[in-house]
Amino acid sequence: MAEYKAIHGTLVEHKTSDPLAAGTANGTWASGTAMNTARGRMGSASSATSTTHSAYVYGGNTPGGPAKTVNAEQYDGTSWAEQANVNVGRAALCGGGTLTSAIYAGGEVVNSPYNTDAHEQWDGSSWSESTEINTARRANVGFGATNTASLVASGYVSAASKLTEVWNGSSWTEVGDQNAAKYARAGTGTVTAGILFGGNDPTTNTETWNGTAWTEVSELNTAGEYRAASGTAAEVLAAGAYPLSANVESWNGTSWTEINNISTARWEGSGTGSASFGLISGGHPGSPNSYATATEEFTVVLGNKTITAS
Repeated sequence: MAEYKAIHGTLVEHKTSDPLAAGTANGTWASGTAMNTARGRMGSASSATSTTHSAYVYGGNTPGGPAKTVNAEQYDGTSWAEQANVNVGRAALCGGGTLTSAIYAGGEVVNSPYNTDAHEQWDGSSWSESTEINTARRANVGFGATNTASLVASGYVSAASKLTEVWNGSSWTEVGDQNAAKYARAGTGTVTAGILFGGNDPTTNTETWNGTAWTEVSELNTAGEYRAASGTAAEVLAAGAYPLSANVESWNGTSWTEINNISTARWEGSGTGSASFGLISGGHPGSPNSYATATEEFTVVLGNKTITAS
């Protein structure tokens, strides 16, 4: 129910909750604190329904060549703090979960074989190696509510893949394939409601997951690979892309709308947070062997609705 306050004889409606009522089109980007370690193609986790800017990032490529980092750090909306390292440095991996319960699966390592089936779990204080995914892959997408309920989809095996696997806390099970075989996609959601979009070619392809099957839905306006995704399956921010772009699009559960661009064009950035309090950090700004530390925060502007009393 709306709340009203009398101000100089006029009733003013204050939208004190549900910031999405204002619409992501009213959202703005602002510079946040830079990460400690420049990186891209890393894993990430946070709350998809957060009302603050928060993030947890780990692994990834670092500047200067094929180096893979084990570094992990967490953002509290003000500063980045170092966390316990992952066990194996890799990049182009999937991540998902929350600040205290996350996964790290698949990806690429420097030595052969390039693809990996490795899987690690974060419990809020340390990383532990766990049951491997069924199909080794890189440039895959992962999401989920916790490290006991997660999903891994798409990726590069020996070619672009449609494979989807679900983790129940003890084992991985292959479930319904995507309609389009892609890698370098972005996505977010849970094991029962997810979304994948973009990917190699580049493409505008978008598919949603209902816990059983994937369905092709309205496509992105601008094709791109390695976007950063924030939010839920019903409310998404997609920021940056390859070819190098500052483009941002918002998904409302039905269609994509182009909204305010990020300041630093990049691909392979980390997208975390909600569609109202999104975050993009790190990524590839286009220069050879270069990765960024730049962080940008997205906030939906709460609007007041003025009604003149009769």
